[in-house]
Amino acid sequence: MIELIDARSLILKTVQKTPVILKRLKETLNYVLTEDIKSDINYPPFTRSKMDGFAVCSKELIQVSPGNPLILEILETVQAGVNPNFPLKSDQTAKIMTGAPLPEGADAVVPFEEVSWQGSKAAFTQKITTGQHLSFEGEEIKKGQLVLTKDKIIGPGELVILALSGKEKVKVYSRPRTGILVTGEEITDVGKKLEKAKIRDTNSCMLAGQVKLSGGYPVSLGIAGDKKDEIAGIISSSLPELDLMITTGGAAAGEYDLTEEVFQSVGAEILFRRVAMKPGNYLVAAQKEGKFLFGLSGSPSGAFVS
Repeated sequence: MIELIDARSLILKTVQKTPVILKRLKETLNYVLTEDIKSDINYPPFTRSKMDGFAVCSKELIQVSPGNPLILEILETVQAGVNPNFPLKSDQTAKIMTGAPLPEGADAVVPFEEVSWQGSKAAFTQKITTGQHLSFEGEEIKKGQLVLTKDKIIGPGELVILALSGKEKVKVYSRPRTGILVTGEEITDVGKKLEKAKIRDTNSCMLAGQVKLSGGYPVSLGIAGDKKDEIAGIISSSLPELDLMITTGGAAAGEYDLTEEVFQSVGAEILFRRVAMKPGNYLVAAQKEGKFLFGLSGSPSGAFVS
């Protein structure tokens, strides 16, 4: 019997990486990056307003107060997504929307609620600081900055960073094609009538879900009986198209003994036979030509934990 930590270490030490493929960004959730990613731009890509308000030059408002307002001419309105093609003069301001680029000549934004305006004139009565309510170009990410590292699992947050970095397509490792074979004369497909002495196949869907959640691609190999030759034949014919294989269940003589014999009969090397954990201690691990074979307990709880 092997300790769980040692079993994991043995597998991770000998596991091989799957081939590198190129996927469209929107299709890469839960895939694993094969390369470091650097940003091709500053982010934000331009200095922009954090609020709806007025773009101003802060030094012009140094002397203002409620009793000494500064009146500025409202030049234009800057919308998000529109590049302002005008500079602001010292006696001018511009309405600016959240996310809009700051016009030349401005270095701060005053929120609408702090300004009184009518027609083309706006009155400012409060002092402000340079850079107020602005998000500066490159303050979050610099051009050329390392933003994601190789072997990172791509989650929703990583998708955002990849999109910001202009990665329409991403190099990732292909999902491990994982064969799932359920064995046992008593096992019946979920869609069939349940006869006496039979039980429904719960392991196929459970293991397929586990494989998907772990980033793999489940391949159902159906249900086999307890005959060694039948199981060995399915393994031998299926393994060349897979990256690894999982079997569950065995014969009345003991699922552990049957699984080991079958794995050896197809030329696989046994790595360990039982793991020190409950449930799930009946777990046979083997390897053939760089591919892993795992024989799990037929018990749903044991297979789930394994």
